[in-house]
Amino acid sequence: LLVAWARSADRFIELPALESPAAGWSIAAGGVSLMVWAWTALVRDGGGLPMNAFPPPRFVASGPYRFLAHPIYVGFCAAVFGCAIALASPSGLWIVGPATALACVALVLGHEAADLRRRFGPDLPRPLLSLPPDTTEPVRGGDRAAGVVFVAGPWLALYGAAMFLGPAPGAIETWLPFERRLPVIETAEILYASTYPVAVAALFIPGTRGEARKLLVRALLAMAVVFPVYFLLPLVTPPRLFVASGWWGQVLLEERAHDSMAAAFPSFHVVWSLLAAGAWSARFAKARAPAYGWAALVALSCLATGMHSIADVAAGALVFLTVVSARRIWKVLHGAAERVANHWTEWRIGPLRILGYGAWAALANAAALCIVSAMMGPPRLGLVYATAAAGLVGAFVGARLFEHPAKEMRPFGFYGGMFGVWAAAAASPLFGLPSADAERPSRWRCCGSGGRESDRDRSAGRG
Repeated sequence: LLVAWARSADRFIELPALESPAAGWSIAAGGVSLMVWAWTALVRDGGGLPMNAFPPPRFVASGPYRFLAHPIYVGFCAAVFGCAIALASPSGLWIVGPATALACVALVLGHEAADLRRRFGPDLPRPLLSLPPDTTEPVRGGDRAAGVVFVAGPWLALYGAAMFLGPAPGAIETWLPFERRLPVIETAEILYASTYPVAVAALFIPGTRGEARKLLVRALLAMAVVFPVYFLLPLVTPPRLFVASGWWGQVLLEERAHDSMAAAFPSFHVVWSLLAAGAWSARFAKARAPAYGWAALVALSCLATGMHSIADVAAGALVFLTVVSARRIWKVLHGAAERVANHWTEWRIGPLRILGYGAWAALANAAALCIVSAMMGPPRLGLVYATAAAGLVGAFVGARLFEHPAKEMRPFGFYGGMFGVWAAAAASPLFGLPSADAERPSRWRCCGSGGRESDRDRSAGRG
């Protein structure tokens, strides 16, 4: 199914492909080998099958599970990306692969992690490569290796992907008008380049496992915030031009040659310098003022070297404040979501009952309809609205015939809605919509888009 999805989407995706058959097939073979190794361990040592429906009755900490918590998913994602690289598939690289990885993450966080704790208890053996626990124990070698595997490696891959993707057509520059006239200070490259060794050293500086965990979690959260901005927002910061007059100017030009203006907002130099300052000050109390003073100078060097705009620097500082306040932000959002979810309001007009929380489902459906309409384009809006209406009718009929929701729930069923969308797309030629081969991809693209957005609708509209 993933191969069919990628091959079909390749006709519409106008993104660069990465072609390297040798590297791609090697990555895919490594991923498949890791999966087979993990399957063998589950069957042999766990006494079960590698399936959520039939999980092994015994916890497995042998084979690849000694090193990774979820080797099957790691191997499968590697196989998907490897095939995309080997076959030079742009949709496989930029859509199918990331969607597969995010689906695996959602499955682990939303089901498997809680299910493992429920079946085997909270104190499970930790694999060698895992986030360290939040304790005051001295940091271990595996904790330092986790920093390389979970932070440095993914950051290099994602930053390289942002550089490879390049700026979007018609991208917006983040410079303010007066910034373009500012001179480039070549010696500021000393501070700008110091970010690399200091930030890398910060991964190895924590003294306790709790400090190491805090740094890694903050780094991962920062990456989760910044990289979607790089990939999704058409913002660029072209470096300010200058003529090098010294050695540091040549170094600055060399760095620019290996960077991309599409990966500037927010500034990762600012993010990394502030995270590193926090790590150094946590290890050495007297280093707090010098560490954050250095981070402030790095932020100024971003402007002085002409590599970043004020907006880039401000956004980087905002990302740092967000990740260090992530727990408080989560508590506020979690509390607000619980208050909304637990608030019950209904109105009755004769036999008709209006549920207050149905407004969230209505908003979710409206958002999904807008997204699908944008994906299909104006010529296909009739098909979009017809399938949406059929999905609503199918959801109502399916709930009545098969799903039988409780009285407190909306009288609609998810699977009936999916069948309604599929049936409307399949029957569209019977109602005057074009049935030529050129239109078939549009019908099934509408069906697939509706299915994809229905998951978002489901998550937002459930009471």
